Amino acid sequence: MKRLIREFRYQKNWVIAIVLLIAFSSGIYSSFRSTYDSGIQSLDNADEKLNTSDITISTIPISDPSLDIKNIPGISMVSSAFITDTYTFVDDTRVRGEIIGVEIGERVDNYEILKGRDLKAGNEVVIEHHYADKHNVKIGEKITLYLSGKTLNLTVCGICFSPNHIYLISPDGWIEKDFGIFFVSREILNDSINTLYIKLLNKNKENTVLSSIRMLFVKRGINPVVKPSSKTFAYTAFREDLGAMNSLANLFSGILLAISAFIIFVVLSRIIDRKRHEIGTLRAMGFSKWSIFSHYIYFSCIIAIIGAVISIPLGFWLLASIMNYWGVNVLSIPEDFIAYKLDLTYVIHALIFAIIFSIIGAFFPSYRASSFTPAEAMKPYMATRIGTRILSRKTFPPLKKLVLRDIMGHKARSISTIMVTALVLSLGLSFALSMDSYVEGIKYRFDENELWDIKISFDTLQDNSTIDMLNNLQGIEKVEPYVGYGAEISYRNKSIIIQLNELIKDSEMHDFSLAEGKINYSDMLISGDAAHRLGLSIGDRVTLFTPYGIYEKKISGILNEFGSSEGYIFKNLNSSTGALLKVEKMKRKAVESSFQNLSFIRSWVEKEELESGWLNLMREYHAMVYAMDMVTLTLVMLVIGLFSFISVMEREWEFVILKSMGFSNYEVVRNNFWETLLFSSTGVLFGIPIGMYLAPLFNATFENLISPPPVVLNPNIVITRCILVIGVSLVVASFTISFALKRNIAEKVRRVFETM
Repeated sequence: MKRLIREFRYQKNWVIAIVLLIAFSSGIYSSFRSTYDSGIQSLDNADEKLNTSDITISTIPISDPSLDIKNIPGISMVSSAFITDTYTFVDDTRVRGEIIGVEIGERVDNYEILKGRDLKAGNEVVIEHHYADKHNVKIGEKITLYLSGKTLNLTVCGICFSPNHIYLISPDGWIEKDFGIFFVSREILNDSINTLYIKLLNKNKENTVLSSIRMLFVKRGINPVVKPSSKTFAYTAFREDLGAMNSLANLFSGILLAISAFIIFVVLSRIIDRKRHEIGTLRAMGFSKWSIFSHYIYFSCIIAIIGAVISIPLGFWLLASIMNYWGVNVLSIPEDFIAYKLDLTYVIHALIFAIIFSIIGAFFPSYRASSFTPAEAMKPYMATRIGTRILSRKTFPPLKKLVLRDIMGHKARSISTIMVTALVLSLGLSFALSMDSYVEGIKYRFDENELWDIKISFDTLQDNSTIDMLNNLQGIEKVEPYVGYGAEISYRNKSIIIQLNELIKDSEMHDFSLAEGKINYSDMLISGDAAHRLGLSIGDRVTLFTPYGIYEKKISGILNEFGSSEGYIFKNLNSSTGALLKVEKMKRKAVESSFQNLSFIRSWVEKEELESGWLNLMREYHAMVYAMDMVTLTLVMLVIGLFSFISVMEREWEFVILKSMGFSNYEVVRNNFWETLLFSSTGVLFGIPIGMYLAPLFNATFENLISPPPVVLNPNIVITRCILVIGVSLVVASFTISFALKRNIAEKVRRVFETM
């Protein structure tokens, strides 16, 4: 124990550096893994406080069946609503939205009032806070909503938070940059309803209640889409985002712990080389190989344990930062609902992983130390034979000898420096390439796959005469009908909710990119994320529960384009819920102005609006890329600074000799500059392919949520991050050498001259 304490005291600088790195990696693991439980707990808090629905039913417009549904055993409350598209104008700019007609009074709540009060009169509106915050809406403000040729002049009575709208999803299943959710009294919209919110007495009886609900609707000849709360897009997307954090924790922590193992290997190798005489003395005194081996293993394990203990407060701080950023800043969930639940199970896992990696890093140096005989250990420490031969050649200038000896004579440290630099670069590079691939995938989807300019939603089903009428409008080049709706797709014992689109055969409005399979007009195409969640392959038959019927389809193709939870089937459409338009470039505004006078048009959206919505979401994800860049640069500074300091300590008397020979600080620093450049550049060369390998793994963490696009090597991203890593390495190494030359080395030179 005394030897261990003395070892820690004399090597405190290295111990602190390794402890911090292990604490950082363990903290990342425990905090990232805990985000899933914390996020789910946050949504559960919202559900409990708001009494939100356990089941949501979507249908075509029907008369209200709430009384019959409430009589089903296991149901405590039923509320009905009518949901449709709308739009408004802000500073002459049209903003799309969704208007939800709800019951006034007691109901299944799907929002919480943040400001103002709930609905009381027919001319009032409660606005979801994303839109209110963006446009600085005030209580008492007047707002005009347009739908199906009607104008609603409303007064804002409240601003709310809704768990169902933490992602701004349009009725088409797309994310839009600016999109409003407006709650009004149902009586001012329609006598019919198309949505039901159901609260259960016991969630464990959910499947029984679902079967009873479906049976009730089938008897009435209605085909509902029944969605448990766990299958709504908001909950699915949030859950998959959090699940991706778990995958990232495994990748990040593995890389960081590998870096820790490399550093332990280098530091212990240095300690053992400097303490050969002490080890030889202990062996001569009769100490066994095991006692010497276990001494250094205990040394590394204690470092790992200290790092894991420090990771607990660090992990909680990281967890709070992640939940505040992602939950509060990005998704705008009120802080009252946010939970911070650091699971101690993951802390224990992190401790075990840290000890394992520490033992791996310490094993070879410890084994080498225990293998010394007393005679071998007493030999003076020197570089390898190659280093000695290089140093003995008189043709090399002293500074070059120093560099060559440092590289060739200390292979372990040289290789470790290169590999650590490669791993650190790959960490930030892979995440940046992954996020860039999604951005490029979005652009490709809207530039190459989506060939329409404007997408129209009809108020009710329209026949082909409406399509012909639109075709005759001035400025419109081509019109195609489509039918779009939410549907439940079931395969074996799994089911999910998707946005199902019916297109005409040989459609000219969408050019499909397939990962596998082919387009067969009698079958179905499905997005990659949906296929992955259901475990679908080409040729599998699925069951579709839609508002227009229940039927089976065979999967003929899996899409390889950016998208989320969508499917396509092809029909000869005699009626449609909307139309896809190609419009002359200079006449788009005139065409859109004409839509306001057509009562059968509910709303419309430009392709560019949908593209900007997804790109805006990716910009939120890019904040994580920048955070990862900061982590990368911090690790570079820590690792390169540590290794540079080790190098200085090992060569301090060589620096004294060089200074005594008249070499200036600048010449010594410049000489080390080229050595650092060689190490960092070599590490970068290894880091690029590692980053390219890891990037698809990052993409795969989101494969349950979004079809992962292929990763493309973006030269700008690679060059930028390589320059950052090399630049920071050079700055840190030069600063470390300069500091040592002005302090330690200068003092030793002074002593040398004083004794002459």
